[in-house]
Amino acid sequence: IIRARASGKGVLTTPFKLLESNHLGVVLTFAVYGRELSADATTEERVEAAAGYLGGAFDIESLVENLLCQLAMTEAIIVNVYDITNSSRPLTMYGPEDLMDSTLLH
Repeated sequence: IIRARASGKGVLTTPFKLLESNHLGVVLTFAVYGRELSADATTEERVEAAAGYLGGAFDIESLVENLLCQLAMTEAIIVNVYDITNSSRPLTMYGPEDLMDSTLLH
């Protein structure tokens, strides 16, 4: 929330396990400002103008599954999604560990 407020951009959380599905998810947060800000507004101006926040939780596996179903009507597609925030230990967010795993094949 603090990064969204200071930057004026949408910010994603670190991936976490969602309670119901046990899939990996993220929260996307945007700051809402009480007045119009210039494109080059300072961090202090953004903090002062912040009126609230808008956020949404996203189930990464469900989003990718739905997208693949729409894209892959006639051909097989294999997709892997990684969080590379920590480049020395990338986190697999979606995709088969074994490329022969057909459960994620679309």
